[in-house]
Amino acid sequence: MKTEQKVQAVILDKSSNRILLLRRYDYYYKKKPFWRLVKGGVEKNESSRQALRREIKEETGLKKIIISKKIHEYIYFDPRNIKMKVRCYIVFADKNDKIIPDKKEGIVGFKWVSLKLAYRLLKYKDEKDTIKKLLNHFPFSKQ
Repeated sequence: MKTEQKVQAVILDKSSNRILLLRRYDYYYKKKPFWRLVKGGVEKNESSRQALRREIKEETGLKKIIISKKIHEYIYFDPRNIKMKVRCYIVFADKNDKIIPDKKEGIVGFKWVSLKLAYRLLKYKDEKDTIKKLLNHFPFSKQ
């Protein structure tokens, strides 16, 4: 069975305890955009952290980031029945830095939100579980 490696970022503005969500059209279900975390593939000869930095820059335009630590991993199967292994990281950024959503990637908007609101807005259970894991690392963020 084919397995693809993915990385996912919970981009956190430490001064406000808000995280960045992207409003994007799903790769397979293009009828309606959903709120999502930054996520993308790990390319050949690329580490997870290198892939994360590249994906964040491609999808948001953010360059000044600090990748903190891995907080979670999960596996899912895409509609082609390919196994996806996702490593999730905490990433710090400044919410005042300019965000440039990549429209070619189906990203049509973004916003900084509280963890509570992020949990409600996110479509997929795996991303919601990642938010729960973040709370284990930053208990002060339970707003």
